[in-house]
Amino acid sequence: MLLKFTHIEYNHLHYPVYGYTQNIVLWEPGYVGTGIINQERQASFITVLRGRIIDETGEALIGATVKILRGKEFVRGIITDYNGEYRVPVPPGKYNLEVSYTGFQTCKTNGIVIRENMLNTVDVSLAAGTMLTEVAIRDFRVPLVEQDETQGGQTLTSDQIRNMPTRSVNAMVATTAATTSIDKGERLVAKEKKSDTVNFWAGDAWGLAGKSSRRSAYPATQRYARAREFYVPQYDQQQPAAERDDFRPTVYWNPSVKTDRDGKAQVEFYASDAITNFRVTLEGVTAAGQAGRQEARFFVQKPVSIALKTPASVVSGDVLRLQIALTNHTALPANGVLDVQAPAHFILANPIPETVSVAAGETKTVSVEYHVGQAASPEQTISARFRGAETFEDAFETKIATMNRGFPVKRVISGNGMQNMFNIQLNDPVSGSLAVKLTAYPNLLNDVLKGMERMLRQPSGCFEQVSSTTYPNLLVLDLMRQTQTVSPEVESRALALIEDGYKKLAAYECKDGGFDWWGRSPAHEGLTAYGIMEFKDMSKVFPVDQQIIHRSVQWLLGRRDGNGGWKRRNDWHGWHSDGVIGAYIAWAVAEAGYGAQFRAETDFACQKAIESGDPYQIALLANALALQNDPRLPSFIRLLLDKQDENGVWAGKTHSVMGGGGNNLKVETTALAVLALLKTGRAQDVSVSKAIDFLVKSKTEYGYGSTQSTVLALKALTEYAKTGNTAPSEGRIVVQIDGKRVAEQSYSAKSLNALVIGDLEQNFSENNANVEVFFENTDQAIPFDLEMEYATRLPLNARNSPLSFQTLLAQNETAVGNTVRLSAVLKNETGSALASPMVVLGIPAGLTLQPWQLKQLGEQKKWDFYELWDGFAVFHFESLAPNETRRIDLDLRADISGVFEAPASQAFLYYDNDQRVWSKPEVITVR
Repeated sequence: MLLKFTHIEYNHLHYPVYGYTQNIVLWEPGYVGTGIINQERQASFITVLRGRIIDETGEALIGATVKILRGKEFVRGIITDYNGEYRVPVPPGKYNLEVSYTGFQTCKTNGIVIRENMLNTVDVSLAAGTMLTEVAIRDFRVPLVEQDETQGGQTLTSDQIRNMPTRSVNAMVATTAATTSIDKGERLVAKEKKSDTVNFWAGDAWGLAGKSSRRSAYPATQRYARAREFYVPQYDQQQPAAERDDFRPTVYWNPSVKTDRDGKAQVEFYASDAITNFRVTLEGVTAAGQAGRQEARFFVQKPVSIALKTPASVVSGDVLRLQIALTNHTALPANGVLDVQAPAHFILANPIPETVSVAAGETKTVSVEYHVGQAASPEQTISARFRGAETFEDAFETKIATMNRGFPVKRVISGNGMQNMFNIQLNDPVSGSLAVKLTAYPNLLNDVLKGMERMLRQPSGCFEQVSSTTYPNLLVLDLMRQTQTVSPEVESRALALIEDGYKKLAAYECKDGGFDWWGRSPAHEGLTAYGIMEFKDMSKVFPVDQQIIHRSVQWLLGRRDGNGGWKRRNDWHGWHSDGVIGAYIAWAVAEAGYGAQFRAETDFACQKAIESGDPYQIALLANALALQNDPRLPSFIRLLLDKQDENGVWAGKTHSVMGGGGNNLKVETTALAVLALLKTGRAQDVSVSKAIDFLVKSKTEYGYGSTQSTVLALKALTEYAKTGNTAPSEGRIVVQIDGKRVAEQSYSAKSLNALVIGDLEQNFSENNANVEVFFENTDQAIPFDLEMEYATRLPLNARNSPLSFQTLLAQNETAVGNTVRLSAVLKNETGSALASPMVVLGIPAGLTLQPWQLKQLGEQKKWDFYELWDGFAVFHFESLAPNETRRIDLDLRADISGVFEAPASQAFLYYDNDQRVWSKPEVITVR
């Protein structure tokens, strides 16, 4: 019986159905859709604007940008799918439609009326961009190296090369050229005549640069080079491998194809494993000197293929409905075995057929539903394989991460006493999410190394954030090499991250010299000094272009005001124009070896530090004076020792150079004081050991507080470890929970690895537990960390936070292909400006961010920088004005069916990262 639906699809048009009978007669043969479409008339109907975007030849335009505007106000947006189609839910009303696509003229259609309870269809044909018959070039600089259009990369101009970290022509070519391929682990490179000479096109002539002329490029006499040998893979057998792993961007290149008398030639090559469109470009010259060019496309597909779209991450409790598409491109039926493997905590809700038959030319979809449980490990593999008996096989495999539902909580409690007791009160943990472990270190050196290993992370964000995440990598590598405890795995990973950080840091150099958070002129004096010090430290473990340091020093010399101060620019990111920054610059340039060139500024900073009585400024200057053997050093050390409290702490008076306060300021000041005392040979002093105890116990889930306090604490602990005051001990560590002895482990002087006692959560019977950690068979305790990680339904918002934050999902139900608006609202609740707030916005697994919209909102200065993590979009702001509100509206595209909860969203201040506020996780059902 025909159900009561609103429309039927016939010849790609949609006709309303007013009578409901079992028989519908078509006036003439035509295309009928896969079924009656849309919802029942009695059900609530979502008004939709849909259509197809094509070019003048009728070919679908994939990824065209479709914007819906009310007047000039942006309402909704989406990009077209593989068929050039778009579908956007919008309220009834009158709108303007704007469609754009690279290489085509933008099409604007005004006055489109969207009627309620109807499918509103607007198809658009885009015309090709304007053809230029004559161009007058007034000024032009030829790129030295231009990337092949079929490959990823970039074009570098001479101005850009001048600002690169390296000036070597070999390095420049390596930066842009994509002439290498990987085959079974062997690196194959296009051949050159000489290893120290690189030939490259510069306009109509060859440029030649070698070791003796690294910075010169000049017109030369016409030269000819032997044709390069392009890598072609060789296959031992014709049967394709089930696993696809060859995704070369260029599959064939031949510079010397000769045609016959009829202008025909035949070439053969292997395509890659990519199931996609390939572009073929043919260019040639006749014997008469006539040039010709033609492009064509071809599509590669397997006889029988499998396709599956999965999210990068899910949340425990999600319902994931996967659509496995099996396509038979042959003229015969394909009968095969379907094998789907999912992580153990993915609970299958429906049976999966073991055998599947796919008719010739058919695409059959197998629906698989999983209920996501609690994961045993954060990231696991999901795969699908479809194979017939020696006739065909295709497979799909990817990683999928599982995050805990609710708000994440991570606590680190550090100790080093003989008897330690902790009362652990958990904040309503989600069942199954609790993990507790104890890590103990037989010596401080091991403690520092393990702490740094945990901080090895990918650089991101502004110059300061990249610096703060790169610095621990430098420290761990330098310390490991000096103590000969380096492991190949850690060294390899650290070097890779340092190299990545170095490239990013160098890109923030301003055009006029110095460094800014985002590489914009004018530079900042304090940040430039920080960069000089970091590049100097980096050069101990990684090759650094010394010209970067030299240019920065020269710029900083030009910023002196002649009276011992600085021609300061406006302050950003919490940095302040007071005596603190002068003391900081004096220390930074002294650490980098340039203190003598800033003598007057150091003298002025010393005077201001004594007048202020600020331990933070005094500690900075004590380090600077120690590096220059200044006779004032003893008096500054005495001042410093007088200001240490009984707990071994030095507390700054106001703020650190980067705006740190509270416990972060204590950690920074104490670390600087330890560094100064170590420079004067006081490693054995009680004042140093008490300060080290404080730093060790200051460890939190965020390191040692903010990124800046963490960097300084690690620097101090590293230098202390180098003094040899880290003799290993031996004994037994015991863990007791609620009076029951639950774990113990012995250690000795020969055991330098950290001791890990895991799975302690099994002994937590309720949310309030008494944990005792004590030592036996020894008279000396060793440092340890008690780490607890779980999820809670109750957010741990910071008290009296200066920020308020909330998220809102416009609707809680949608269909695949539609867009849903997710809004994030951040507000400064104070009457003062706040430096460097950040938003970490959770994205539900079934929804996808649209790159074009991120680009557009960035251009509108909705944020200053953004980055994408699995399951999150992270937005950085330079500052928030007093009582200012920032709102971010994102139109997320529904790509995967299921029920999804977003990872918890949060906002915090970069310099006070313990001041965090959370927003409730959003939940959506995608049909």
